Amino acid sequence: MTFIGGRTSVLSWKLDGLTLVLRYEGGALRQAITRGREGLVGEDVTHTVRHMRNVPRRIPCKEPLEVRGEGVISWANFQTINHTLGDAYTSPRSLAAGSVRKLDAREAVKRPVEFIAFDLISDAETWNTKRQQLDFLSQQGFDVVPHVLLDAREAPKDVRHKIESMDPAGYAYPVDGLIVEYDDLAFGRALGATGHHENRLMALKWQDTLYETAFRGLEVATTRTGMVSLTGVFDDVEIDGAIVNHAYLHNLDIFMELALGPGDKISVYRANMIIPQIAENHTKSGDCPIPSVCPCCGGTLKIHKSPGGTRQLYCENPDCPAKLVRKFVHFCSKTRMEMEGLAEQTLELFVQRGWIKNFGDIYELERHRAEIVAAPGFGQKSFDRIQSAVDKRRTCTLNQFIAALGIPMVGRHAGRELSRHFHGSWAEFEQAILDGFDFTTLKDFATLCGTQRKSLS
Repeated sequence: MTFIGGRTSVLSWKLDGLTLVLRYEGGALRQAITRGREGLVGEDVTHTVRHMRNVPRRIPCKEPLEVRGEGVISWANFQTINHTLGDAYTSPRSLAAGSVRKLDAREAVKRPVEFIAFDLISDAETWNTKRQQLDFLSQQGFDVVPHVLLDAREAPKDVRHKIESMDPAGYAYPVDGLIVEYDDLAFGRALGATGHHENRLMALKWQDTLYETAFRGLEVATTRTGMVSLTGVFDDVEIDGAIVNHAYLHNLDIFMELALGPGDKISVYRANMIIPQIAENHTKSGDCPIPSVCPCCGGTLKIHKSPGGTRQLYCENPDCPAKLVRKFVHFCSKTRMEMEGLAEQTLELFVQRGWIKNFGDIYELERHRAEIVAAPGFGQKSFDRIQSAVDKRRTCTLNQFIAALGIPMVGRHAGRELSRHFHGSWAEFEQAILDGFDFTTLKDFATLCGTQRKSLS
């Protein structure tokens, strides 16, 4: 393995559950949070984690430290309790995540979620190797991820034998691969990290199991940006305990390469045991034509090529209702302005009735109180809940607002970079646009060239 490069490494399971970070001070568990994404802080789940049966509430070490690991449910426990729940979960991973995030700790404690530690951060670090670090965690009372040493002096065939000996069928907990990490901690840290992962470790994934089924057709939908998404529909197939019959086709090139047609024999799988994908079309009849009209407004579709060279279908009608509704759905979603009650179906009705025509109208729904209360499926309580959610978001951070606007290629990460540069000030940001500020000078914006500046303007 070129990754090892003559250096001793540690091989361990890549656990498939909910990643947790446990913080200890003075030997006591102070906080537990889920792993944050894209630089965001995770959810505080201390109320449920402190009741997990193998999480130490106190440890011998009195120095502040942070233990990282995975909240998992064994296959045996999953099979035992899942059928007793009102809404069964499709996998141990989803059951573990749902259990840890439960608001009622009394309900969560009924679920046998366990914590398996795999990493440690401490200012009082006295160990030099990953093995010493894992041994220390074990001494503190944590269950540690099983691991084996890949000695730098070992022959490649011996390394391969150790990798092949890690058989997930013989392990009690769900895994979705293996992790290889340099044993030398200082060397590993010196390698740095990308926005996605740390360079000190590498994930090894098993080849996905393919399942044969028959292709039936194509679902076409227009997104808020005007891009038209293509989703393949096929006969039901059970994969990893879940019934799968749809797979998103990520761009027009993939659709054309597959040459799909009704009745074609295809192979499908779930990438990372989560995302359905079409791996291959064995028939390739090509009888499914490229969509030519927008499914929402009937406008003619055009093919656009992205900066990366992939092709996508777009509806160029600026008044397409799908663009309008999905723009507001994006704005109100949980990861943006988080306005409870303003789901897609509700927003679609409000747009159809003319109550929402722009972002500002969302904050002026009081003008249509009587009409909304009288609308089918609504009432005074529904309106009050929506109004309360809107009122909570009359103030927000600059990065949250920018991400919610749905500017092409400007998501949460770009929103945070803009907020940092303009000191969280909308006035500074707006003035920069008016002054023709060159956004490509900002970190991670250069690759978008002029597209970013044009979109922001």
